[in-house]
Amino acid sequence: AGDLGVDLIGTKLGPDGMPRTYLFQCKRWSSKVFSEPLQRLVAERERRKADYAVCVTTSDYTRDGQKISRQQNVEAWNGEDVARMLDLYFPGQYYNSMIGAKSWISSIKA
Repeated sequence: AGDLGVDLIGTKLGPDGMPRTYLFQCKRWSSKVFSEPLQRLVAERERRKADYAVCVTTSDYTRDGQKISRQQNVEAWNGEDVARMLDLYFPGQYYNSMIGAKSWISSIKA
């Protein structure tokens, strides 16, 4: 509460050597994320003059949430996206039933 739709602010140098500001909103929801959190994130991106906005959830997004993401250029990472990224950068260190079962079964057969 009170974060105005932003849980994390990060900075990374772009290809031109100039800093880029990223705003992250994290939602640990079992239900799908609707458009309102994404709209708040867009407003904060504009207010803070940030370069990127990313909404991360353990669940997924409603159709309206996906629409706002596309229309307003907000990256929307769902639980499967996060699990794949963790597995890409930290192979075998994180188990998630969405991706882990397939890789775990493959490792047993090997």
